[in-house]
Amino acid sequence: ENTMEDIRCLQCGNSENIIPTANITTSAASSTFDDLDEPPKRRIRCGACGKEGHNRSNATESNCPAYFDENEIERREIQKMKKKEALERERKKMAELKREEETDEKSYADWLKQTEELKKKISKSAEYRKGELKRIEKKVQRMEKRQNMDEGL
Repeated sequence: ENTMEDIRCLQCGNSENIIPTANITTSAASSTFDDLDEPPKRRIRCGACGKEGHNRSNATESNCPAYFDENEIERREIQKMKKKEALERERKKMAELKREEETDEKSYADWLKQTEELKKKISKSAEYRKGELKRIEKKVQRMEKRQNMDEGL
């Protein structure tokens, strides 16, 4: 058993900071949580008939006297309809995402094709400039040669 002298402040570790109360003793057995009562389990109760053991979502004709009540039938039909609508919305979202994905893939393929075409055009343009540059250089050389000849006469 622990006595008051064995108990220390959790912050500073000093036993003088503990406020003594009458006859405090603790033991290893009493400091566990085994002695605590478990919280009572929740009992499920049906919102339609009020009986315990089932609720509206898991009610069946055999365990719920209100299962065939007009309001309950209508409620279940509305839930079915809402679930069906939600499913349809999700299917539409899925189809839209698939269309977007296909569009993106096609756009990417088109972009790649255009990029390749642009590369070819740039390459052809570069080849043309090189050829044109050589042609003009030769022309300039010929013209300079003629001019030098004409000046030398």
